Amino acid sequence: MTHRRKFIKTTSAATLGLCFAGSTLGAAPKRTVTRKRFAAFSNLHCDDFSRLLGTSFSVMESSGAALSLILVETEDQSGRFGGENFSLLFCGSKDRLLTQGTYEFDHRRLGTFGLFIVPTQGEEQSAYYAAVFNRLP
Repeated sequence: MTHRRKFIKTTSAATLGLCFAGSTLGAAPKRTVTRKRFAAFSNLHCDDFSRLLGTSFSVMESSGAALSLILVETEDQSGRFGGENFSLLFCGSKDRLLTQGTYEFDHRRLGTFGLFIVPTQGEEQSAYYAAVFNRLP
């Protein structure tokens, strides 16, 4: 056997051995990086939200803490004014209240998007937040 063939055979076997040893002898676990999927806000319509009634949206506070809000109502008013007009109503706990402003919302089906919400009247145990969409034709 020539030196070149012997070298290739030896290094191939060693490489394969290292691959198997690394995967079975306590190699560091593979780290998966989760990347946020940002939704194109202009592609979100009333029907998209209506399908998600009763589901939870994760909302990022300015402090970086996540808060859960439930979508409890959608109202499509597009027929009245022309263009696309609808509103959303979210419900959350009164333990952590949000002020009027734009927040990062995340939903497993829609992805991540910014949404301007306004606090509305709540109940004893719950806080409500409204978002209104007015898109001209």
